[in-house]
Amino acid sequence: MCSAQCGSGLVLTFEPEDSGTAPEKKLGEDGFLASGSDRGAEKESRWKGKRIGLASVKEISIADDGSQKRIRTFNGDETHQGRHVRIGVDDFRILRVKLYEYE
Repeated sequence: MCSAQCGSGLVLTFEPEDSGTAPEKKLGEDGFLASGSDRGAEKESRWKGKRIGLASVKEISIADDGSQKRIRTFNGDETHQGRHVRIGVDDFRILRVKLYEYE
């Protein structure tokens, strides 16, 4: 699986099409999980079924002729160990994301 995303002010996460078993997550305004008492209920529920992880994330640029050039490759700290990737507000990027599926 592969996907290309671009934009600003985004938190990108991926789920399998057939997922309906994922626990509901309460996100703060920055797109990350809310803190404090809001997280207590989530610890009790377990994800069942398949999940999607980020195998690789590369920031790219696109030349006038349409070719892609890799600017850099994100590491585990920047993809939150393959769970999601964030593009901050006023920070425009094009990301090429390879996904994998696991249980």
